[in-house]
Amino acid sequence: MNNGVNNVLNALRNGEELTSKQISSRFGISNPRDAVHSIRQKGYPVNLIETVDTKGRIKHKYSMNTNNPAVSTYTVKGSVG
Repeated sequence: MNNGVNNVLNALRNGEELTSKQISSRFGISNPRDAVHSIRQKGYPVNLIETVDTKGRIKHKYSMNTNNPAVSTYTVKGSVG
């Protein structure tokens, strides 16, 4: 994993919930979905959390926090190829 992906992993492990836009702007990652996929392939359980903001808009955030209801929990075990 490169430094940007490692920084995303550390943020998630520290309990942060991050949107794709936050991952792009904070860590300079052009494709946040690929970064999360890379983290999942290493065996880390990254959840996609659906939240609603104060204006009623649906937001999706990546998290490792298991206390939130996950929209999608996806962990890849082993390596591909």
